[in-house]
Amino acid sequence: MKNKVLYIAVILPVVIYTSCSKIAENLQRDAIVTDTVYFEIPVIATLDNALTLPNVATTINLENQINAQVQDLNASNLHSVKLKSINLGLAEIVEDSIDTKNNFANLQSIKFSLTDGSKTDSLASVSIPSKTLSRGLTLNPVILPETLKPYISKPAMKYSITIKAKEVTTAVMTVGAAISYTVTLVK
Repeated sequence: MKNKVLYIAVILPVVIYTSCSKIAENLQRDAIVTDTVYFEIPVIATLDNALTLPNVATTINLENQINAQVQDLNASNLHSVKLKSINLGLAEIVEDSIDTKNNFANLQSIKFSLTDGSKTDSLASVSIPSKTLSRGLTLNPVILPETLKPYISKPAMKYSITIKAKEVTTAVMTVGAAISYTVTLVK
């Protein structure tokens, strides 16, 4: 009986220690990484072709945003990335007033893509069937998390924005895009 108690007393701390070590090694946390970009949609005088705005620079500093939210993990612990949202808003809006010739209702579709200089993948898009005056839009994510991960950690990541109009516009539209990603970090 004494041997069993002694055996348990010796083995139990070892089991507890190794279990705690495995828990510490399997640390997993999510962080929200945000990006805000501004771009200008030029006057659209013809409806024949889609307009592409290439190389819209990202403002993401992945390491700083992760460090501000999560201790003991950094960008090298990146496990997966998911696009949470892309919200667009017209930057030059006078309160309670929307320019009828220059708003999102004049557009047919907007598509965001990611590029790193060597390849491009669709990120999110929206079709705009309504003619209701609009100063804000939410795009629908289309990218898979495994496709997104290689982009977000590269400093060469840029957005390419494709716009198709359904009506001509008469002025440049300045647009702000608030983009949010959920990154999962694992150690």
